[in-house]
Amino acid sequence: AAATPAEKQPETRERFNVKDFGAKGDGKTPDSAAIQCALDAAGAVTGAVWFPPGVYLCHDLKVPPHVALLADPAWLYREETAGATLLLDNSKAACVLDVTRAYAARIDGLALVGRKKTPKPVHGIFLNNPEKWSPKENTITIDNCKVSGFSGNGIYLLRIWLFIVRHNMLAFNVGSGIKITGWDGFVLDNQLSGNGGCGFECE
Repeated sequence: AAATPAEKQPETRERFNVKDFGAKGDGKTPDSAAIQCALDAAGAVTGAVWFPPGVYLCHDLKVPPHVALLADPAWLYREETAGATLLLDNSKAACVLDVTRAYAARIDGLALVGRKKTPKPVHGIFLNNPEKWSPKENTITIDNCKVSGFSGNGIYLLRIWLFIVRHNMLAFNVGSGIKITGWDGFVLDNQLSGNGGCGFECE
């Protein structure tokens, strides 16, 4: 209140609660459509999406640029769900979170849980540039998350440049915990346990 105009306080990022958009988080109701609505609303104002504790059945969620996905990190080492958990509900999906062209996106505190037996590899967090690199720096941050039990890779960043992956647990995935094709990245202080491929694989 005492700030002068030259010391104007930074504006708070607008936050959208997924439950306000109809997500149940009860582990029984498909929540993809409701969560996508929250993501799109946040994308329109470069806001943040908040996940209260619960189990959200979802797949192929498209993360917009400049959006943060936030939860309190309360996940456990084993397969039990705790905190805010995104549980794969479609074995034919490509992933749970699609961060392709999600420039400056941030994913913080979520647990993502997959299925080890699917018709094709399904990834937890997936940036998919199958032929060309992103036209500008991706600048994605993945922090304080657990990604486990996927038939593909936990985190798969295909043709990415400029990224941060830190303080996560990547465990019990059929593929690698973290698989990256790219450069200008920082991979720091992650726990890599029991993955079928590599813990960390980079080209």
